[in-house]
Amino acid sequence: MKQLAAVLALLMASAPGCLVVGAVGGLTMTPIPDEYEGPIPEPFSGSEPPRLEPTRHAGLQKAPSLGRDVYYDEPTELWYRYKFRRWYQAFRWNGNWFVLQETPAVLAGVETSPDEPLPTLPEYEEGPDAAP
Repeated sequence: MKQLAAVLALLMASAPGCLVVGAVGGLTMTPIPDEYEGPIPEPFSGSEPPRLEPTRHAGLQKAPSLGRDVYYDEPTELWYRYKFRRWYQAFRWNGNWFVLQETPAVLAGVETSPDEPLPTLPEYEEGPDAAP
């Protein structure tokens, strides 16, 4: 029994980020998922960059052809988008969007559109262990 405990301790120490579950017949390692950041908007597509319109905020321009809440910050050359009740940042107008932990100063005072409903999650079939 002490040998089994020692083997389990060794496996737990050698597999950081994994949950080790011991069973009589063997061991199963289950990876611990990364923290879920929520929905991420799809990148825009197209061959031509969008037309930009000035805003009342210095250096900040709006791209209405891409959406109600899409902005380009000329000094930093970064794109911002308000979607799913939070701000996202991209390095190109048609690039991938990244979640921002804090609202950048350039976006302070920008009025966003009313919140859209969050996307619905897919429904999964119930497994054999599901309650009737």
